[in-house]
Amino acid sequence: MITENQLSLSLQGKVSLSVLEMLRINKTLQKGQIWVFADFAVSTIKLPFTFDTLFAGKDKSLVKNNKLKTIKLVKAIDQYGNILKEIPKGYKSICKLQFSPEITKEITELPFLSEFGYNPNAVTLAKHDDVKLSLDYDIITKSLYEALYGQFIMEVSKPGYTGKALKKNQLSKKIFYSISLSKFNLNAVNSDKVLNMFVQMGKVKTSDKEIELIEVL
Repeated sequence: MITENQLSLSLQGKVSLSVLEMLRINKTLQKGQIWVFADFAVSTIKLPFTFDTLFAGKDKSLVKNNKLKTIKLVKAIDQYGNILKEIPKGYKSICKLQFSPEITKEITELPFLSEFGYNPNAVTLAKHDDVKLSLDYDIITKSLYEALYGQFIMEVSKPGYTGKALKKNQLSKKIFYSISLSKFNLNAVNSDKVLNMFVQMGKVKTSDKEIELIEVL
C-alpha cells in the first residue's frame, strides 16, 4: 500500500507521437527512455527523482523484476509543454523516464494516449523503502486492531453485559457504539471505522441492527 505521504507516480499510458510533435518535444530518446502520461501526484515530487519499484494491474500487484535497478524521472512538463522543476501535489504531468537497464514490459504494454485519461491498469512507480514502511505499518495497524478486538470481547463478557448484550454471539449495534464511546472514547464515525476493520479481519458479521461475533476469545 502506498500512502499519501509517500512519493509515487501513476502512469496512465505512453505519449503518442502526435502529442510529442504538438508540444515540440525532442523525439530522440536514449536506450531505456520513454515519455508517459502521469496521473495526479499524491505528493510533490522534486526533479530529478529516482524510483525503484513497480506496481501493475487493477489490483496494483508488486512487480518482481530482479533486473530492474532504477527508474529515474529526468524531465516533466505540463499539458502546454512548460518545463516543471517539480510535480506539485494534485497535478498531472507528462514525464520522461529513464529505466535502468531497460524499460520493463509493464511499461511497454501501456497504451499510447493522445491526452490525459483514466487507465484501470495503470502502472505505479514507488520507492522500495516506502513500500517496506507501508507493509510494516499495515502489520502494526492489524496488531492494534487485534488488541482492540480482544479488549472489546473482554468488555462485553463482563457480568453487566453477559446474557443481556450477548445472545448466541449476537450483539446489538447500539451496545457496540455505547461501549466504543464509554470505554474507548470513539465517536460514531471512528466506531464505524473500527467495525468495518473487524469485518475485514473476519472477526464479525453485521446486519442492519446487529453484530455477530465470529471470533470469540
